[in-house]
Amino acid sequence: MIDQAYYHALFTAAGDAMVVCDDAGCAVDCNPAACTLLACTREQLLGTTLVDWSPPVQPDGSDSAVRAAEVFARVQAGKAASFEWVNRRLDGSLVHTDVSVRRVVQGAKTLSIVISRNTTERVQAQRLLQESEERFRTLFEQAPLPYQSLDMGANILTVNHAWLRLMGETRREDVVGKSITDYLDEESVPTLAENFPQFVRSGSVQGPVFDVRARDGAMRRVTVTGRIGYDAEGNALRTHCILNDITERSQIEAERAEALAFMHTVFDQSPSSIVVADAVESRLESGTPEVRIRMANQEAVRLRAAQPDGLAGVNLAQALGKWPVLRRDGSPCPVSELPLFRAVLKGETVHGEEFILRDEAGRDHWVLANAAPILRDGRVKSGIAVVHDITAQKEAQAELNLYARIFANSGEAIVITDQNNCIVAINPAFTRLTGFEIDELRGQNPRVLASGRTPGETYRSLWSHLKESDFWLGELWDRHKDGSEHPKSAAISAIRDERGVITHYMASCVDITERKAAQERVEYLARHDVLTGLINRHDLESRMEQALRFALRDGTKLAVMFIDLDRFKTVNDSLGHQVGDRLLAQVAPRLLACVRDSDIVARLGGDEFVVVLTDLSAALDAATIAGAILQRLAEPYQVQGHTLSSSTSIGVSVFPQDGTDTTSLMKAADTAMYHAKAQGRNNVQFFTASMNVEVQERLMLERDLRVALRERQLSVHYQPKVLGSDASVCGVEALVRWRHPTLGMVSPLKFIVIAEESGLIDELGQWVLNEACRQLAAWHALGWRHLSMAVNLSAHQLRAPDLVTMVSATLARHALAGADLELEVTESVAMADPERAIGRLQQLRALGVALAIDDFGTGYSSLAYLKLLPIQTLKLDRAFVRDIESDENDAAISAATLALAHSLGLSVVAEGVETPGQRAFLSQHRCDVLQGYLFGRPEPAETWTARWAQQQQRDA
Repeated sequence: MIDQAYYHALFTAAGDAMVVCDDAGCAVDCNPAACTLLACTREQLLGTTLVDWSPPVQPDGSDSAVRAAEVFARVQAGKAASFEWVNRRLDGSLVHTDVSVRRVVQGAKTLSIVISRNTTERVQAQRLLQESEERFRTLFEQAPLPYQSLDMGANILTVNHAWLRLMGETRREDVVGKSITDYLDEESVPTLAENFPQFVRSGSVQGPVFDVRARDGAMRRVTVTGRIGYDAEGNALRTHCILNDITERSQIEAERAEALAFMHTVFDQSPSSIVVADAVESRLESGTPEVRIRMANQEAVRLRAAQPDGLAGVNLAQALGKWPVLRRDGSPCPVSELPLFRAVLKGETVHGEEFILRDEAGRDHWVLANAAPILRDGRVKSGIAVVHDITAQKEAQAELNLYARIFANSGEAIVITDQNNCIVAINPAFTRLTGFEIDELRGQNPRVLASGRTPGETYRSLWSHLKESDFWLGELWDRHKDGSEHPKSAAISAIRDERGVITHYMASCVDITERKAAQERVEYLARHDVLTGLINRHDLESRMEQALRFALRDGTKLAVMFIDLDRFKTVNDSLGHQVGDRLLAQVAPRLLACVRDSDIVARLGGDEFVVVLTDLSAALDAATIAGAILQRLAEPYQVQGHTLSSSTSIGVSVFPQDGTDTTSLMKAADTAMYHAKAQGRNNVQFFTASMNVEVQERLMLERDLRVALRERQLSVHYQPKVLGSDASVCGVEALVRWRHPTLGMVSPLKFIVIAEESGLIDELGQWVLNEACRQLAAWHALGWRHLSMAVNLSAHQLRAPDLVTMVSATLARHALAGADLELEVTESVAMADPERAIGRLQQLRALGVALAIDDFGTGYSSLAYLKLLPIQTLKLDRAFVRDIESDENDAAISAATLALAHSLGLSVVAEGVETPGQRAFLSQHRCDVLQGYLFGRPEPAETWTARWAQQQQRDA
């Protein structure tokens, strides 16, 4: 029986690491091999567990602690366990092991023995082998050249990715097992049958060419290089072949061959003569240079009129005797000056030298010669000459030179343009006509010379005729370089090439200024009055006919005025016809100043004039013009030292009510004019009696308004403005009133319009502003300094250049600050010309004057401009306030306007407040200022002075 010492000796001497563990898995004993495996001492190992000598995670990804617990649980259940494990040594290095665990029963004890064998070298060797195989597999798969392996039946065993790309395949499994003939072109199958047996016999193959067809049908050409793989007994097992794609190389070689053949064809069929010559070496060594023709193309043979082989081998020096070469001046050219001779023997490159060649038939040919040396082995041994027959060009050039001299010496101005009508040439006569040189006009369209006076229809006719008949003749107005304008007679032709395509246009021009001036003078005299320059009766009738057609088409009115100077005969009789003529000459510009450019002014004869007003919206519009003419023609005339005055009688007829043709309208106006004379002269009479009443009233009001301004018949009334919060008076608005001596109170709606149209509004507005400021200063003197004054500005006043100066002077005159005055401009006035309004209002704002937009909401304001206007106040129009209690729309508009104004930082004045309900609504929506009959009607200043004084006493 073997004793315990024997077993202990075996345990100690064992080559495998052995560790004895208790039930808890702790080491209770170990052999030296275990200490060597873990690089530790026995003392360091005892009491530790397998997990203590392991990394947290094993190479297979399992948790070391979990897996160890599972192993020992299996062993405790009486089952053995074997597994691979990685241990961590005391120095931190890892060691791979094969581990087996057995359960051992020793008396009452149950132990586990863990036996570990070091497999680190084996694992590393396996890893290196695996990496090597992977590397070779990658090289095989990623090799740039296609690889294929076939069995002895020419069936595919394997291929790489490059082969798959070549054949347009994506998966190897779709290819393996197929016959290689599936990918060969039909013509390459016999090549395979011929080469494969030889391949097997010799063990290798080098360079047979095959045409292969890819999956998509594309053909590729390849060469094959390969060897045979044998088994241990020397039997052929498989082929290993590399395919080299030579498709592009084959194409290049084919193209090169084709190109070479093409170059030979080009050389032989070139339209230019080409000659290649060589130096004779023996002659060079002897000191007597000789050049012989190597080859010449067909054109060179034709040019010399030689036989087909008549130039090859010809000595250049000897050729001069048979085919003379002349210089440009006609003298013989020595062989040393020939371009080809110089290129071969001197290495010169010759460009564009002209010679005359005389062929065997004695005909002379102008040629342009170019020559260059040809290097071989670094030496000039040959040369090439290219000769162009320019005989036809020379003849054409001579013809062109003749045309050029004709072009340059022509007395008519000539300009030539290309097919895009851009100037390419002009002659000296054209420069004399326009002042422009060719460098200033080249590439320009002739329209740069246009003066703008030629009608567009003329240009349309011009191009229409050029398109239809290649020719146009007519008159154009152009401008000179100095800016002057001149008429010209122009003949323009289209120039076409042999295909019928227009290549150029040519225009020849003649200045017809003098002829045109004479013609226009004759036409002017036929249509105009010589004395006044106005159109005469004949032209008046034609223009009236045209104006009547436009009026009928557009649905507008037209007015005819017969104007006669009162008592003109007295001027002629007393001062002579010469003075009378000078007076009539001064009437014409005054009439023209009173009408628009679109209106017609004519002299019929004597002292009779006719004015035709076109495009009128209402017949009454003619009354304003008639009044202006009465006033303008009544102003004194200065004639040859005499101061003359002459009133005017005007008769007016209106289309269509007074007539629909020239004759009836002229007759009606003439009748009305005589009626004006019968009414005492110096007045306007309309042909229609009802219109006469309105016109007379309008003229009377205008005349009386002038008197009212002069005699102080006008007055200013004031309407209070109160704060929306407590109804306390904060200011007043000045409103002009007119009490007519006979008509009583005249509505401002009537006389303000007349003042605007008659030009009295500036005087009226200035008077109102001055009167309002004077009254405000008086109220301030009484202690009511909280009052401000609002004054309306008309559109005409806003445009007046001296408005700002006038307002500043008025404020200074009455010792008022700018903030004491508020100027109101209606919305329509401000929006009519917002840019100008903004500038003018900014100037007023610079004075400190407050600015307000009146009647806001009745126009079509642009909020963008509204934001730019330097205003502080919006006046809500009474049209919205009136129905604010009953109309939801008016209420909404008013509320929105108040909100909009406050969001823009503006205050709001509501006009036309007449009821407590209106006041309550506006106060509820925080309206800043209220104005209307509820707080007071417009009253004279003394009325408000007394009323406020009484209130002041009551409050005291």
